[in-house]
Amino acid sequence: MAELKVGYVPGTGFLEEDMPGHMRGNGYEYMEFLSGFLGAKFSYVPCVNWWEAGAKLENHEIDLLPAMPGNYKTLPFAVRTDHVIARFPMELVVQDDFAGGHVRLGTLDYNYPTPSLAKAAQEHGFSYELIFFSDPGEMKQAFAARQLDGFVQPLLHPEKSERVLAIFDRVSYRLLVHRDRPELLAQVNAAQDSLLLNQPNIRNRLNDKYERAKGFPLVLSPAEKAYLQEKGTFHVAVLMRTKPYFYRDEEGNWAGATQALLNQLEQDLGITIELVEVNSLNELHRLLSRGTIDFVADVPCDFSWLDSLGLMPTQSYLEIGYVPVTRHGAQSSRPPKAAVVEGNFETAAFTMTQYPSEQIISRSSWEECFAAVGSGLADVTYAPRATVPYLMEAVSAYNLSADTESIFLESISLGVAKEANPLLWQILDKEINHLPPRLAAESLSQTAHENVHHLNPVYLLYHYPLQAALLIFLIMGSLAGIIYYRFRQQKRKLTAMEEKT
Repeated sequence: MAELKVGYVPGTGFLEEDMPGHMRGNGYEYMEFLSGFLGAKFSYVPCVNWWEAGAKLENHEIDLLPAMPGNYKTLPFAVRTDHVIARFPMELVVQDDFAGGHVRLGTLDYNYPTPSLAKAAQEHGFSYELIFFSDPGEMKQAFAARQLDGFVQPLLHPEKSERVLAIFDRVSYRLLVHRDRPELLAQVNAAQDSLLLNQPNIRNRLNDKYERAKGFPLVLSPAEKAYLQEKGTFHVAVLMRTKPYFYRDEEGNWAGATQALLNQLEQDLGITIELVEVNSLNELHRLLSRGTIDFVADVPCDFSWLDSLGLMPTQSYLEIGYVPVTRHGAQSSRPPKAAVVEGNFETAAFTMTQYPSEQIISRSSWEECFAAVGSGLADVTYAPRATVPYLMEAVSAYNLSADTESIFLESISLGVAKEANPLLWQILDKEINHLPPRLAAESLSQTAHENVHHLNPVYLLYHYPLQAALLIFLIMGSLAGIIYYRFRQQKRKLTAMEEKT
């Protein structure tokens, strides 16, 4: 297997060593997948900056230069491959007290294309002069010393604490080969073709893993900020009102993963959310048509299905797996009947495609579906995996069990009323990018640690029949012993009284 040297610049997000000997990163993982199709082993050569990396490529000290940002034509000896490795938006980072006027902005001299910087400056009301640097470290030192009012760079580290004023223009990261090596160029192009045929979503997947997973900065335009400040209060309905997503706790307050999301929206956007309780899709549609509701939480990310309700989905923020729920040991010679929640998206998207109409029993809620399966009216129902233990508890359907593997996945988003200001849809989309990566997961985990099942005879009888029988025997035996003891004591008193007389 051939060994090829790959140049990179530490600290740019291409390759990071998060612990001794363990490497990770967006471009690193892409290149390692590519190596399998190229039939080569890569060794990675660190460079001080991209100019040094370019010089090493020119002198054949490295064979490949991936993740080269900016205008690759600044390296006339290099040829780019057919496919882009990744694309990142550009960001304008400014001082915390940035107030506009005429400002000094740092940028790097290997030509990041920033055609929309002038538009962003006009939108935010400032003019600028560009100060060029060859080393990103020197540029950030100048910013820290307040010699710069801001700087422009690719958005590679979304979790940074600095103030990001604007995001614009996506910069492409290319893979470069020396012009003198046409055979290597052809081999890398063929390997990239094979990689994309086998993993067509690799760039999006790596971007989600290494960039979006950190939570993007929330960057609102002046118009968006003005809209939020003017409106102030938003009326919101929740579609999935089931524990652990959205429910009332012991104090009567709303809790769950969806409430955690709504709390985060209030905090990040500086708004007030007022909940509007709805009990059916018809009622939801009626309130939306009246303009009573601004957006709805926990809706399926499906444009066609939401269109009939008067909603438009944002990008998804959660994925819910549905599992089949059946009775213990149920065996039937008849075709299985499925209980479904009438009107729900998963009913139309999954259950109705798997069962003929004569095998479908419609109910108004998951609780009723569980009860139908528990009583034998239906043989199976499908519910979100996280809700199953709570639904069983709610209807005391302890003779039911659920599979551990999901058979249907539903992407969940926020549904914005079509009558609402279009800015709201854009703002909520940005906010979903900004959400803490594990917001929903941590809330669901916290709820899961609560005691789901209350100890009652029905639960014990279904799940611990031998132990329940032993417990009943001990209780009955104890009662019988107490009764016998009291009877003997009473008899002795009567005998003693008779002897005295």
